[in-house]
Amino acid sequence: MLRNLGIQQPLWARVCRSCRACGTHAPGAPWPAERFGDPSTRFAVRVTALQHYCRLCSRANCDRRGLLTIIRGVPSVSTSPGLLPCSHPRSVRLSVSPVHNAGSIVAVLHSGDLPTGLEEITSPATLRTVTADELSSALPGADVLLVWDFLSDAVRPAWPAADALRWVHTASAGVDRVAFPELLESEVVLTNSRGVFDVPMAEYVLGLVLAFAKDLPGTLRRQDRRRWEHRETERVAGRSAVVVGSGPIGRAVGRVLAAAGLRVELVGRVERDGDPEFGTVHAAGALDGLLPVADFLVLAAPLTEQTRGMIDAAALARMKPTARLINVSRGPLVVTEDLIAALADGRLAGAALDVFESEPLAESSPLWELAGVIVSPHMSGDVLGWRDELAALFADNLDRYRSGRPLRNVVDKARGYVTTDSATPDSVTTDSVTTETATPDSGSTA
Repeated sequence: MLRNLGIQQPLWARVCRSCRACGTHAPGAPWPAERFGDPSTRFAVRVTALQHYCRLCSRANCDRRGLLTIIRGVPSVSTSPGLLPCSHPRSVRLSVSPVHNAGSIVAVLHSGDLPTGLEEITSPATLRTVTADELSSALPGADVLLVWDFLSDAVRPAWPAADALRWVHTASAGVDRVAFPELLESEVVLTNSRGVFDVPMAEYVLGLVLAFAKDLPGTLRRQDRRRWEHRETERVAGRSAVVVGSGPIGRAVGRVLAAAGLRVELVGRVERDGDPEFGTVHAAGALDGLLPVADFLVLAAPLTEQTRGMIDAAALARMKPTARLINVSRGPLVVTEDLIAALADGRLAGAALDVFESEPLAESSPLWELAGVIVSPHMSGDVLGWRDELAALFADNLDRYRSGRPLRNVVDKARGYVTTDSATPDSVTTDSVTTETATPDSGSTA
């Protein structure tokens, strides 16, 4: 079968060059032992998205969830399910690399608070725990980096020292602080902590909606002044909520708001009909038409070049003067100066902001004192026990990494977020790191 595809056994002697699996080695060149080791060891066929279709996979007619059955029977080679993304015309890459052993070096970037039980989680790997100014000294030889201090910008300056890195995991859902060009263009796999923050953030958003509708800030202000002042509040049921972000956080927000009786419109990257929970998921381009009907606009989308500055003066001008904006995703989705102007002029009734363009929010910011504004310090997903959940997720992924099983929450570097449901572990693999297959448009942020 392999011979019919133009490939002679053994597989490691002839690798399709169009996938660039063997780096600079041309098809038929000697096996690059200095890179991949002894070919007599067990190897796994690895597939990931690149720019050009692999001729081997094309000739094998692999469909969207097809197996690379052509590899079966080759001595000392194991197969993994492959993905040829027919709906998104990127292509696949074929490479052959050894399954991991436990001899990893794990570097952990922290700011003073380490995960509970970190030594047990990483054992028997070599563990290097460092703060931002020490990171460059910890990266040489390390194949795993845990960015526990996910608010740090230290990874990019230290990147030149990452001579052996294969996998970076960040203890957040948003990856904008580690999604710098050098990492994105590298072979290093990036995973995040999607799933830990979904329900807590949804609960937080519901609390903000209720706080606005029932004027809880006003009640507390009157209580501070010992004023007994009866007044009427707004109804929540039947109001309209537009939720931007169709990933797990946005969907969790939509579910709790719908349960409270709000009419929810979900906005994603592309339009999808027949959603089992929300009917139609609107494309991002439809947001302008939804803004005039929104009583509550909730931002739960990842920060990408497409979402940066999406709520600007023009978008705010389309909203009702009685509407409220809630941002629990990333500050740069909103043009702060435009928001301040709309609030100050009474063109927007209020805003609840958990994230800001610059954090912490400067004491001189007008947002602290503007009427109708709720400011919180990037805490919408941080419930009691959240650090333990983050550590458990990393521990599970580290175990998967060592055993060659699919990693959870692999970030699509082209889109800037995870595009897969982690509950379905079909696997794609990339340069010694196994990842899960993707389904379109399910980004998340926290």
